Amino acid sequence: MASEQAERLFFRIAVKRGYLTPADARLCQERAERARARGRGASASAMALREGLIDAQTHRRLMRRVLSRETSKRRAAETEAEAGPRPGVAEPKRASPAAPLGSAERSRLGALLGKRWEVVEDHHLEARFEFPDLGAALAFVQLLGRLAMERGREPDVHLHGREVQVAVWTEAIDGLSTGDFDFASRVERLTFL
Repeated sequence: MASEQAERLFFRIAVKRGYLTPADARLCQERAERARARGRGASASAMALREGLIDAQTHRRLMRRVLSRETSKRRAAETEAEAGPRPGVAEPKRASPAAPLGSAERSRLGALLGKRWEVVEDHHLEARFEFPDLGAALAFVQLLGRLAMERGREPDVHLHGREVQVAVWTEAIDGLSTGDFDFASRVERLTFL
């Protein structure tokens, strides 16, 4: 099969449609990895067929579905790349690397964030969030991840049971920028959802 991503998609569809159990899917993937480690290149989907867990017709049907999804994603990406920026749609603003914020500006913006966030070593912002249980902490981490992807940020996130620790800074300037304080205020708002 073309890629690990395609393998995962194959098994996700097979399990979702009831062709395979999750345990059978894991078993095929483990056996295929062992075969590849011994130098016998084998895809996990071919392993499922070889082991008799799915029939040839089902295997072909699933492979067509996976390949059509991969092809349509690739075509969409190529079309978007060729087209360039779409008229009427603004490109996201990319801040050019500048100098880190001065201490007066850091203090002013830090005061707006509240007591939970603190500036550590004049380099990054850090905050701790406590939740009633692990499920709530995980839900917060997922929301934080979506926000980070939307805002083009890569915060350090540490999950310790019911506690989540977040640190953020701009790597391009190895310090704090206004975007870091903006991101921190958005993270703070996530706790009220």
